[in-house]
Amino acid sequence: MKILIIGGAGYIGSHFAATAIEEMAGVEVSIIDDLSTGSRGAIQAVEDIAKKSVPFYEVDILDLETVQETFQTIRPDCVVHFAAKKSPEESIRLPLDYYSNNIIGSINILKSMQLVNCKKLVFSSSAAVYGNPEYLPVDENHTRTPLSPYGFSKKAIEDILENFCSVTPDFSVIALRYFNPVGCHASNLLGERVHDKAGNLVPAIMQSIFSSSSPVKVFGNDYETEDGTGVRDFIHIVDLISGHLAALKTMQKHTGYRAYNLGTGEGKSVLECIHLAQTLVQKEISVEVHPRRDGDISVSYASVALAKEEMGWESSFGLEEMLASSIEWWQSQLFDVES
Repeated sequence: MKILIIGGAGYIGSHFAATAIEEMAGVEVSIIDDLSTGSRGAIQAVEDIAKKSVPFYEVDILDLETVQETFQTIRPDCVVHFAAKKSPEESIRLPLDYYSNNIIGSINILKSMQLVNCKKLVFSSSAAVYGNPEYLPVDENHTRTPLSPYGFSKKAIEDILENFCSVTPDFSVIALRYFNPVGCHASNLLGERVHDKAGNLVPAIMQSIFSSSSPVKVFGNDYETEDGTGVRDFIHIVDLISGHLAALKTMQKHTGYRAYNLGTGEGKSVLECIHLAQTLVQKEISVEVHPRRDGDISVSYASVALAKEEMGWESSFGLEEMLASSIEWWQSQLFDVES
């Protein structure tokens, strides 16, 4: 099977590339990335783990002509699409950038797939499509009312993909709605690199511990939760990637559109994460409370029953293992982490 990974030089895409080569017999992997947030270092790490070279094409998905030329060169059997701008906070400031890159870029990928008769797509979506939960845990039938342009762009792509499948009967799409990925590859060669200031909680905690010593910013301590801070569903990157492998197997059996949550089904608060990290590194982490951000929600965690029932997938790792994995990555790569 020839798999084309769009956004394969990023955090999640590079983990998928390495794992697919390791665990899927006979797979041929190629990567497209514009390196706006991904890195050549991640591609090198994939090759080091795989012990083989991986074809890489530096391509912007908004450049339809070049994307199509690259598809014609590779002629993939399946596409796994990770390429998106992904900060809800930034998307509120730069909504048109998010609509353009995420939605138009995805349409360009569909056009390119159609050009080479590629009919299988795994799409990297997000729990951000749900917005404020009306009930918990959030299942795949929950109303999708995103609170940010980022979440809106993911919902828009999901709707396009579902509609495209309805009028293209032999096309198969699985959209995976991520909750909050944490951790790194067991080799410690791949992890979540930070550019400037971390926007996500766990990288911010790691940055405070190992790099900047600055306080971890907590956005809101007046939520209706046990400790006043937001509650999220964190998932180990290894579990997240195993969900993609399960999706690839599942889509061989059907056509049409399906969406699945990928999470643990358990909610953990911001302060729980910080306190557990303190325990693991035996070092106090200072906290700086700020007002809630636009687009933030109080509590969100997944129902993962559908993924278990239809894909045979479930998570294996708890929060302590996720944080320990992140700590190992930062310790082993400290010299190369951007602060």
